[in-house]
Amino acid sequence: MKIKFTRLACVGIAAFCMFSVTAQKSISQIEKTEGSVSKIGGAKFFTGNKDMDYHWPDSAITYHYSGNPVSKNFYSKENKTAVYAELVKGNWVTYAPSASDGFSFYKPKVSFYDYNETHYLFDAPSIIRNTSFLSEKNQTTKYNMEYDDKENLVLLEYSTTYNSKPYWILKIKYNENNDPVLIDFYDNNYNFLREKERYEYNSKNQITLMEYLFNDKTRFVTKYKDIAEYDENGRPVAAYQYHYNETLDKLVLNKYQLFYYSDKAVIHNIELTDHNAVGSNNQGHFTLTFNLPSDSIQNGSLTINLPDGFTLDVANTSLSIDLAALFDLSITKKENNAWVMEVKPGLSKATMIKAEEISQLLNVAYKVDENITKDIYDIAIDNILFETKTGNYVPEPVITIPVSVNRWAVGNEKVTASGAVAYISGNILYLQTLQAELVSVYTIQGSKVYEAHAEPGIKEINVGNLPKGVLIVKGNSGWVKKVIHY
Repeated sequence: MKIKFTRLACVGIAAFCMFSVTAQKSISQIEKTEGSVSKIGGAKFFTGNKDMDYHWPDSAITYHYSGNPVSKNFYSKENKTAVYAELVKGNWVTYAPSASDGFSFYKPKVSFYDYNETHYLFDAPSIIRNTSFLSEKNQTTKYNMEYDDKENLVLLEYSTTYNSKPYWILKIKYNENNDPVLIDFYDNNYNFLREKERYEYNSKNQITLMEYLFNDKTRFVTKYKDIAEYDENGRPVAAYQYHYNETLDKLVLNKYQLFYYSDKAVIHNIELTDHNAVGSNNQGHFTLTFNLPSDSIQNGSLTINLPDGFTLDVANTSLSIDLAALFDLSITKKENNAWVMEVKPGLSKATMIKAEEISQLLNVAYKVDENITKDIYDIAIDNILFETKTGNYVPEPVITIPVSVNRWAVGNEKVTASGAVAYISGNILYLQTLQAELVSVYTIQGSKVYEAHAEPGIKEINVGNLPKGVLIVKGNSGWVKKVIHY
């Protein structure tokens, strides 16, 4: 007989799974419970009163491993609303604001309860992907459950009236805080340990790791892994999803989610510094800087995408002097003026440099055709991905560098003709748009420092915590403004 259960796909407006039902009843109570169904951004999910943590980030943005955003959630604590946006065929589609209690995710818990007329639901801790599954309910199915003295579910057996021996079994282990740490999934009356799910937590009992291992009859292979990171206040700041790549025989990063808060400066793993505008010599350069120990890095790569009329100056592009003592740099030109930079350990390199002594990563030089017109051009750096010696990845969202051929003028300057207006007075950025926009604010070096959803009309944005100097304001409809933050 085949095992009959259905794993659930993670749906909803947040990457942390949001799947629950209105009540949490054990099967012994056998009472039908209907979940309430909501639709946000075209996604349907069930909501309920499950034990949740709630937070109010300004935004939660999901990125492809390349660093390109694929969906965005914007939260308003004042209005108790959330706005969902997703990338559809290259265009951002923004949905109407919906009532929200903020960003939420499950506290650690394992449960098995009545889901609907035909199924029970097994629920387990999750970070990005949902580890819940549905199991059938009919006159032939039987379930045996055991609990410990702290009312934790420790055993779940599935069998039928045709055979008293269980077809599949779940055994759950807990730590001293009653947080589940291991779920073993057996087939065929305990004869085969088929799957494992393993969990880790921080000192605040927040889940930091969910790892799924599958027994291919020769070994246990980690098929996927999710990692969560939190700040000192216990708020989520990042979540990473890995999956197993059979060709590479290793875990690779699939996607990740970053959380942005108005009272917390964003610390990038890789940042742009020392960017010079293109002057009369038709040359420019910039420096990429590390914000992580170099001795934790195994290798890495990134892609620099140059506009038409720009050319990488390969001879003058190099690793920083200190980093060059540890790694080698290879540069490969691809289609569409894309330049791939690969950083690999040097076989005969010195290893005496301390990690904290290295901050600069890469010095990049480029040339501009002398016939290119005066304008604003974007250099995009994507596929920023560094692998650590522990097998994890350190990604960075796409860095966009607005390059001015001829230097910027002074003051609040209109860059592109559009119906949008942007200027700063005091510490307030005043923005007026004719339509709903996803508004991004960058430093002149290209680092994104703010992003928000703006409804048509006038929006006031407090920029007191943003860097001083020139800021670039962009709308997803294509307009660009330059403002000065004094």
